[in-house]
Amino acid sequence: MKNISAKIALGLDFGTESVRALLVDLRGQELASATVSYRHGQIIESLPGSKKKLPTHFALQHPFDWIDSAARAVRAALRQARAKADAVCGIGVDFTSCTLLPVLRDGTPLCCLPNGPMNRKRGQNFGNITARKSKLTGSMPSRKSAAKNF
Repeated sequence: MKNISAKIALGLDFGTESVRALLVDLRGQELASATVSYRHGQIIESLPGSKKKLPTHFALQHPFDWIDSAARAVRAALRQARAKADAVCGIGVDFTSCTLLPVLRDGTPLCCLPNGPMNRKRGQNFGNITARKSKLTGSMPSRKSAAKNF
């Protein structure tokens, strides 16, 4: 493949266990793709550094995994396409489900603060977060009703 100097678009798909990066030209032709697994994978038994079991039906992800894995996937896709980062003129992002991440004004995830659950030696009660997520998801219009507005 030759070096890419034209403008390209980047798509990022954040899944349950990995992030996928896709580079396409402005006609939609795929140039390169890369998938990188999350270092912590799905956090289903206990938080990093804790032995306290998480509640049943919990599957968490570490926020820094999204950042680290996305950076690695984008670099790999750019390398594969022989493209430079400044050729990217647009970015599309997709996440699985309804992912809520409370952050400080500077973007720091609250769960990663020194006293946050990802840095605690003990577990955390996530019941309130689950209730808020359910309320938010339930308040969103269905795809059918949302489509009627277009």
